[in-house]
Amino acid sequence: MLIGTHIIVGSVAGLALDNPLGALFLGLISHLLLDTIPHFDTVDDNIFTKRQITIVAAELIVAILLIYSLVWRHTGLTAPIILGSIGGFLPDCLDNVPVLKDYFRRTKFGALFHYWHERWHRKQKVISIAILTQSFIAALFLYLGYLVK
Repeated sequence: MLIGTHIIVGSVAGLALDNPLGALFLGLISHLLLDTIPHFDTVDDNIFTKRQITIVAAELIVAILLIYSLVWRHTGLTAPIILGSIGGFLPDCLDNVPVLKDYFRRTKFGALFHYWHERWHRKQKVISIAILTQSFIAALFLYLGYLVK
């Protein structure tokens, strides 16, 4: 799943829950649940490329702007929203970012987490379907966040 979708869903979960630690936990759970939906990832053969960095940076900026314009602008940036979004993207940061993943996967918890993170992943081979699915999920949660505010 693209990082933008994870951040949007985690943010809205935090908004709905209004409990910082609960929001962090719900963001983590939402990440794993979203990864079970067939999706597209930006990983280029498990290599951190300039293309991947560009895609992640662009979608991160778009996600933050969308969340701000539809949710944060009306509710304020609260701790549950921040922690929900962190929970939404933290698994990929720990398990995919080269500098972090090498250390993280060497720990017992990291190795176990990586095993389950990979088992939950469902890749969609048709990129257009994957992008459409993720766009729908992001739009749905932005709408829900707009309603909750």
